[in-house]
Order: sequence, then C-alpha cells, then structure tokens
Amino acid sequence: MPGAFGAPAAPAGPNGPGNGGSSGNGRSSGGDATWKILAGVLGGLLVCALAAVAFLVLPGNDGGDAKAGHGDSADSAGTAGSSGSGDAPDATGESRQDGQKSGGSRRDGAEDADGAEGTSSSPTAPPPDPEPKTYRNINLPSDYTLDLGETPVKPQRDEDANGDLSYTGSDYGIEVDDAGSTQFVLLKPGQDGSLKVCREETRFTDSLDMDKLSKGTQLCVRSDSGNLGLVTVRGHSPDSDPSDYLTLDVTVWHGALEPADAS
Repeated sequence: MPGAFGAPAAPAGPNGPGNGGSSGNGRSSGGDATWKILAGVLGGLLVCALAAVAFLVLPGNDGGDAKAGHGDSADSAGTAGSSGSGDAPDATGESRQDGQKSGGSRRDGAEDADGAEGTSSSPTAPPPDPEPKTYRNINLPSDYTLDLGETPVKPQRDEDANGDLSYTGSDYGIEVDDAGSTQFVLLKPGQDGSLKVCREETRFTDSLDMDKLSKGTQLCVRSDSGNLGLVTVRGHSPDSDPSDYLTLDVTVWHGALEPADAS
C-alpha cells in the first residue's frame, strides 16, 4: 500500500495515461494538418481573386468583349441586311421583268393589230413591171404562129406549135392560135401602145381581118400564160413575092399578167 500515498505510480505503458509525450505529439500533428488545409483554401481563394482582378483590370478585355459584341451585332445586321436586300432586289427584279413581259405582250399585240389592219386595208400590190423585149421585122408567113413565151420570138409552123398569134393568109388575116387562151385588142389610131394600156384595155377579140391590118396598126396580145405583147404591123408581102407574109415588130413583157391557171 505504500505506493498509494508515496511516489507517483509508474506509467502504464505507451498508450496509458502516463505517456504524456505521446498525447502532445497527437495534438501537434492534428494542428499541423488543420493549418495546412486552411493554408491551401486561403491560397486557392487568393489565386481566384488575383485571376478575377487580372481579368477585370488588364486592358483589352472590355474593349475586346465590346468589339466582339459589336462584331456579332454587325454580323447579325449584315446577315439581316444581306438577306433582306437580296430578297428585295429579287422581288423588284421579278416585278420589273413581269412588267416588261406584260409591256412586250401589249406592244406585240398592238403591232399585230396594226399589221392586221394594214393587211386588211391595203390593196393587193400589182406585179412589178417587167422589162420589155422587142423583136423587129419578123416576117410571119401564112399558116405560121408566134409564141410570146419563146426567146427569141420567131415563126413556127402552126401544126407543130401551140402559139399565141397565127397568120392565116391575106384572105383571112390573123387570129388567135387557141380560142379562149389568147385575146387581141385592136388599138385605136393615136392610142399609146404601152404596158399600162395593154393591161387595162378590155375590148377583146380573137381575130382581125386583113382590112384592119394596115401599116402602123397596133394590137395588144394577152396570153393565158401571163405574157403580154404589143404587135405593130410594118407591112405585107408585095404581090410580086411568091410568099404570103406579114412583117411585124413584136414587144413582149414576160409575166406582166397573172397566169390563167393561177386564178
């Protein structure tokens, strides 16, 4: 029992209450860990604060953002403007094109109407005047014929050719080679033997006796093939000549009339 009131009792061991050093070391280690955690947290907060200050203070950030924002706005405006302006010209261009097409249709219609009026109101133009061809001093024997469509015009035997004008001898005079296809018009003394007169004269006959075929007599010959001729009598064979013939000058306007088979 002496130990109860005498010297202090010996420590129970490393984990006993008597191991004061071990207990102090535990508290010291826990404190160090806590300070380390606090130091890390504070350091992190300080880094974040510095980064935020640097972000706000450094030049170019606000301006860059503003510029970026302005650029975005400009891009948006440009996009809207380009889309709007692109659509507007298309619509306007289409409207103008439609208007031009409509105007063109109206003009075409007006021109067609004018053309139709002009066609209906204007008379049919006469055929152009052909150049005359003249054959002089043709001796046309009895029972021979002249064809105005031949070039040159020359006598052909009546039975071998289908001519326009035939001489049947001094007892009969001249006559058309084919009744109904050729017509004569005996011009009056002093009447002009022109293309215009021969076109317009309608005093038709199909034969002329010798007493009407004196020197200088003129007659128009109208062929159903469209040829028009002027025949001028230059004389008759003398009684001393064994041949019976008429001497003629013949002027031909080829195609001066509309052919009979074209009507």
